Amino acid sequence: SSRPDCARRLAESPFVRRPAVTFTYVGLGLTMLATLLLEIVDSRLLSVVTWYHLSFVAISVAMLGASAGAVAVFVSPTRFPVADSPRQLALWTGRFAIVLPLSHLLSLAIPIPDGQAWTAMDLVVLALALGIVAAPFALGGIVTTLALTRTVPNAVRLGTATDSLAVQSPLARAIYSDHTFALA
Repeated sequence: SSRPDCARRLAESPFVRRPAVTFTYVGLGLTMLATLLLEIVDSRLLSVVTWYHLSFVAISVAMLGASAGAVAVFVSPTRFPVADSPRQLALWTGRFAIVLPLSHLLSLAIPIPDGQAWTAMDLVVLALALGIVAAPFALGGIVTTLALTRTVPNAVRLGTATDSLAVQSPLARAIYSDHTFALA
């Protein structure tokens, strides 16, 4: 494409008129980085504090928590109204930032059972510990879902797939150029 055509597309891009969306991508990237680092730290921590088999559970708990957060956004439309998405995104990102260190402090404070003889209380403590480990991932799933499905209009429209292929192709190209512009 010609140079003036690129300039026109950039001028029409929602990222040029709304730099907050570019910052949304930066914030989403940092949130996802924190989530990935948290998953690595949790698996290492559980392998040192408990028997090493439990470190694999950390990955499953992380995926379960992130999925639970994403599902919560879609099944609770009154709690996550579309019109209030930017405020909701900021609110849940703040909650994620608060719960992240608290979950580590609590997971270090809770004595994990040694697994030699299981009692009912041992199972309750283990479930509580896994819930504490899953909490930041659930909040990260909420943040990710809100950022990806509620703040970028072209991506939301493309995701619904209600338009024809002739309309979806330019939308996909616009999203690609917006992402490229946001990374630059």
